[in-house]
Amino acid sequence: MEQTADRCGRNGDRQDVGHRGLLGDRPGGRRPRQALSALFLLPAVVPVVAIGSNLYALLASVRLTGTYAGLVAAHALLGASFVVITLSATLSGFDRGLLRGALSLRATPWQAFRRLTLLLILPGVVSGVTFAFATSFDQVVVTLFLAGPQLRTLPLQIFDGMGEQISPTITAAATLLFLSSLVLVRVVE
Repeated sequence: MEQTADRCGRNGDRQDVGHRGLLGDRPGGRRPRQALSALFLLPAVVPVVAIGSNLYALLASVRLTGTYAGLVAAHALLGASFVVITLSATLSGFDRGLLRGALSLRATPWQAFRRLTLLLILPGVVSGVTFAFATSFDQVVVTLFLAGPQLRTLPLQIFDGMGEQISPTITAAATLLFLSSLVLVRVVE
């Protein structure tokens, strides 16, 4: 009986260390975590023109301006800050005792993550993805900096179309986007 308890305790400790790493609870202290959080929050605070020009300089140095890969990388970087914000808020209320309980009941770290952690943080994940999509869709200025003449995104088409005249196509697209945003907000709630 004592050997079984000892073996489960050691196994639980190993699994707990794995989950601590998964949830971002590293033994390095709060300073590295705060610095990383500040780095992820920069795109939400810095003006869009500054972000666009700096991303242009960065992507030009690696020859990714005007490419689909460069545009996707830039939008992923900009959307990551909103994912980090929502997931940090969600994980701050996460009860780690539930995770220890699942691990003590011999769930593997993957099973505990998939069946417990992911289900509990799913609203934060969905909110983060929604905010990241909305932010990416709104980054017309960054797209103007990074997209070449061959890359035409829908927001860029709408922006260009508004300069000439408001056509029924642009109005219909804007209405559909507005309605899909309302539906998405309703689903998230």
